[in-house]
Amino acid sequence: YSAEPLESARFGRVSGQLDDLQREIDRKYALVRPVQETIFLLMILALLFAAVQGVPRELRAERLEQAVAFAGLAKVWHQQAGHYSGGLKRRLNLAIGLLADPDLLLLDEPTVGVDPQSRRFILEAIKALPACGKTVIYTSHYMEEVQYLCEDLAILDQGKILLQGRLSNVLQAGDGSLGLRSAQDQEALALAALAEA
Repeated sequence: YSAEPLESARFGRVSGQLDDLQREIDRKYALVRPVQETIFLLMILALLFAAVQGVPRELRAERLEQAVAFAGLAKVWHQQAGHYSGGLKRRLNLAIGLLADPDLLLLDEPTVGVDPQSRRFILEAIKALPACGKTVIYTSHYMEEVQYLCEDLAILDQGKILLQGRLSNVLQAGDGSLGLRSAQDQEALALAALAEA
Protein backbone atom coordinates (compact mmCIF):
# COMPACT_ATOMS: atom_id res chain seq x y z
CA TYR A 1 0.00 0.00 0.00
CA SER A 2 0.98 3.55 -0.38
CA ALA A 3 -0.63 6.60 1.05
CA GLU A 4 -0.89 9.77 -0.92
CA PRO A 5 -2.93 12.93 -0.94
CA LEU A 6 -5.90 12.61 -3.22
CA GLU A 7 -4.60 13.46 -6.67
CA SER A 8 -4.88 17.11 -7.65
CA ALA A 9 -5.81 16.09 -11.17
CA ARG A 10 -9.00 14.59 -9.84
CA PHE A 11 -10.11 17.99 -8.60
CA GLY A 12 -8.71 19.83 -11.62
CA ARG A 13 -5.75 22.17 -11.58
CA VAL A 14 -6.38 25.30 -9.59
CA SER A 15 -4.47 28.53 -9.26
CA GLY A 16 -4.27 31.53 -6.99
CA GLN A 17 -6.38 31.28 -3.84
CA LEU A 18 -7.64 27.82 -4.74
CA ASP A 19 -4.08 26.43 -4.47
CA ASP A 20 -4.26 26.95 -0.70
CA LEU A 21 -7.57 25.09 -0.58
CA GLN A 22 -6.09 22.22 -2.61
CA ARG A 23 -3.13 21.93 -0.24
CA GLU A 24 -5.55 21.82 2.69
CA ILE A 25 -7.57 19.06 0.99
CA ASP A 26 -4.37 17.12 0.23
CA ARG A 27 -3.23 17.40 3.85
CA LYS A 28 -6.54 16.35 5.42
CA TYR A 29 -7.44 13.26 3.38
CA ALA A 30 -5.36 10.19 2.66
CA LEU A 31 -5.90 7.31 0.29
CA VAL A 32 -4.26 4.03 1.27
CA ARG A 33 -3.86 1.63 -1.63
CA PRO A 34 -1.73 -1.41 -2.64
CA VAL A 35 1.85 -1.13 -3.86
CA GLN A 36 3.98 -4.17 -4.71
CA GLU A 37 7.51 -3.72 -3.42
CA THR A 38 9.30 -1.00 -1.51
CA ILE A 39 13.08 -1.11 -1.18
CA PHE A 40 13.72 1.91 1.01
CA LEU A 41 14.51 1.88 4.68
CA LEU A 42 11.38 2.65 6.66
CA MET A 43 12.75 5.93 7.97
CA ILE A 44 13.73 7.24 4.52
CA LEU A 45 10.50 6.04 2.93
CA ALA A 46 8.32 7.60 5.61
CA LEU A 47 10.18 10.92 5.51
CA LEU A 48 9.79 10.96 1.73
CA PHE A 49 6.04 10.41 2.02
CA ALA A 50 5.79 13.02 4.77
CA ALA A 51 7.42 15.55 2.44
CA VAL A 52 5.19 14.56 -0.49
CA GLN A 53 2.11 14.86 1.73
CA GLY A 54 3.08 18.39 2.71
CA VAL A 55 3.96 17.70 6.35
CA PRO A 56 5.99 20.70 7.52
CA ARG A 57 9.67 19.86 7.97
CA GLU A 58 9.61 20.70 11.67
CA LEU A 59 6.78 18.19 12.29
CA ARG A 60 8.10 15.27 10.21
CA ALA A 61 10.21 13.55 12.86
CA GLU A 62 7.43 13.80 15.47
CA ARG A 63 4.76 12.54 13.05
CA LEU A 64 7.04 9.73 11.92
CA GLU A 65 7.65 8.64 15.51
CA GLN A 66 3.90 8.69 16.25
CA ALA A 67 3.03 6.73 13.09
CA VAL A 68 5.74 4.13 13.70
CA ALA A 69 4.58 3.65 17.29
CA PHE A 70 0.92 3.41 16.25
CA ALA A 71 1.72 0.81 13.58
CA GLY A 72 4.04 -1.19 15.85
CA LEU A 73 7.07 -0.85 13.58
CA ALA A 74 9.75 0.21 16.10
CA LYS A 75 11.59 -3.14 15.89
CA VAL A 76 11.95 -2.96 12.10
CA TRP A 77 12.69 0.76 11.91
CA HIS A 78 16.10 0.36 10.22
CA GLN A 79 15.29 -2.54 7.88
CA GLN A 80 14.54 -2.34 4.19
CA ALA A 81 10.79 -2.26 3.69
CA GLY A 82 11.14 -4.60 0.71
CA HIS A 83 12.11 -7.39 3.14
CA TYR A 84 9.02 -6.94 5.30
CA SER A 85 6.39 -9.63 5.57
CA GLY A 86 2.98 -8.88 4.08
CA GLY A 87 1.67 -7.92 7.52
CA LEU A 88 4.52 -5.48 8.19
CA LYS A 89 4.03 -3.93 4.76
CA ARG A 90 0.36 -3.32 5.56
CA ARG A 91 1.34 -1.75 8.88
CA LEU A 92 3.81 0.45 7.02
CA ASN A 93 1.04 1.50 4.65
CA LEU A 94 -1.13 2.50 7.60
CA ALA A 95 1.73 4.45 9.18
CA ILE A 96 2.39 6.32 5.95
CA GLY A 97 -1.29 7.11 5.65
CA LEU A 98 -1.23 8.72 9.09
CA LEU A 99 1.85 10.92 8.57
CA ALA A 100 -0.12 13.94 7.36
CA ASP A 101 -2.55 13.54 10.28
CA PRO A 102 -5.58 13.30 7.97
CA ASP A 103 -9.11 13.66 9.26
CA LEU A 104 -10.31 10.97 6.83
CA LEU A 105 -8.62 7.70 5.88
CA LEU A 106 -9.79 5.62 2.95
CA LEU A 107 -8.64 2.05 3.62
CA ASP A 108 -8.97 -0.37 0.72
CA GLU A 109 -8.76 -3.97 1.94
CA PRO A 110 -5.77 -3.38 4.24
CA THR A 111 -5.71 -6.96 5.55
CA VAL A 112 -5.45 -8.77 2.20
CA GLY A 113 -2.63 -11.30 2.17
CA VAL A 114 -1.59 -11.03 5.80
CA ASP A 115 -1.20 -13.64 8.51
CA PRO A 116 -3.80 -13.87 11.32
CA GLN A 117 -1.58 -12.14 13.90
CA SER A 118 -0.92 -9.16 11.63
CA ARG A 119 -4.57 -9.04 10.64
CA ARG A 120 -5.61 -8.80 14.30
CA PHE A 121 -3.06 -6.02 14.95
CA ILE A 122 -4.17 -4.04 11.89
CA LEU A 123 -7.86 -4.38 12.74
CA GLU A 124 -7.29 -3.30 16.34
CA ALA A 125 -5.23 -0.32 15.17
CA ILE A 126 -7.93 0.71 12.71
CA LYS A 127 -10.62 0.31 15.37
CA ALA A 128 -8.69 2.77 17.57
CA LEU A 129 -8.60 5.50 14.90
CA PRO A 130 -12.05 7.04 15.56
CA ALA A 131 -11.04 7.62 19.20
CA CYS A 132 -8.12 9.64 17.78
CA GLY A 133 -10.54 11.87 15.86
CA LYS A 134 -10.21 10.04 12.54
CA THR A 135 -13.01 9.06 10.20
CA VAL A 136 -12.37 5.77 8.42
CA ILE A 137 -13.94 4.57 5.20
CA TYR A 138 -13.13 0.88 5.03
CA THR A 139 -13.63 -1.43 2.06
CA SER A 140 -13.58 -5.18 2.52
CA HIS A 141 -15.01 -8.41 1.23
CA TYR A 142 -14.73 -9.85 4.74
CA MET A 143 -18.00 -9.37 6.61
CA GLU A 144 -16.41 -10.28 9.96
CA GLU A 145 -14.01 -7.31 9.56
CA VAL A 146 -16.91 -5.02 8.72
CA GLN A 147 -18.79 -6.25 11.80
CA TYR A 148 -15.75 -5.66 14.01
CA LEU A 149 -14.92 -2.19 12.72
CA CYS A 150 -17.99 -0.46 11.38
CA GLU A 151 -21.02 1.23 12.85
CA ASP A 152 -22.46 2.22 9.49
CA LEU A 153 -22.00 0.47 6.18
CA ALA A 154 -23.04 0.36 2.58
CA ILE A 155 -23.20 -2.79 0.46
CA LEU A 156 -22.23 -2.04 -3.13
CA ASP A 157 -22.50 -4.08 -6.30
CA GLN A 158 -21.06 -2.77 -9.56
CA GLY A 159 -21.04 0.78 -8.22
CA LYS A 160 -24.62 0.73 -6.95
CA ILE A 161 -25.58 0.87 -3.29
CA LEU A 162 -27.77 -2.14 -2.49
CA LEU A 163 -28.15 -1.50 1.25
CA GLN A 164 -26.95 1.28 3.50
CA GLY A 165 -27.35 2.12 7.18
CA ARG A 166 -26.42 1.07 10.69
CA LEU A 167 -24.69 -2.30 10.81
CA SER A 168 -27.40 -3.97 12.91
CA ASN A 169 -30.16 -2.69 10.62
CA VAL A 170 -28.36 -3.74 7.43
CA LEU A 171 -27.77 -7.25 8.79
CA GLN A 172 -31.49 -7.59 9.54
CA ALA A 173 -32.70 -5.85 6.37
CA GLY A 174 -33.85 -7.17 3.08
CA ASP A 175 -35.33 -10.39 1.86
CA GLY A 176 -32.19 -12.45 2.30
CA SER A 177 -31.24 -12.11 -1.35
CA LEU A 178 -27.88 -10.61 -0.39
CA GLY A 179 -27.04 -13.58 1.80
CA LEU A 180 -25.77 -11.38 4.64
CA ARG A 181 -25.05 -13.26 7.81
CA SER A 182 -23.30 -12.26 10.98
CA ALA A 183 -20.19 -14.17 12.03
CA GLN A 184 -22.29 -15.91 14.70
CA ASP A 185 -24.85 -16.95 12.06
CA GLN A 186 -22.09 -18.32 9.84
CA GLU A 187 -20.62 -20.31 12.73
CA ALA A 188 -24.04 -21.73 13.62
CA LEU A 189 -24.64 -22.77 10.00
CA ALA A 190 -21.21 -24.41 9.81
CA LEU A 191 -21.81 -26.33 13.05
CA ALA A 192 -25.26 -27.44 11.84
CA ALA A 193 -23.74 -28.66 8.57
CA LEU A 194 -21.06 -30.62 10.48
CA ALA A 195 -23.70 -32.15 12.76
CA GLU A 196 -25.67 -33.35 9.73
CA ALA A 197 -22.62 -34.84 8.03
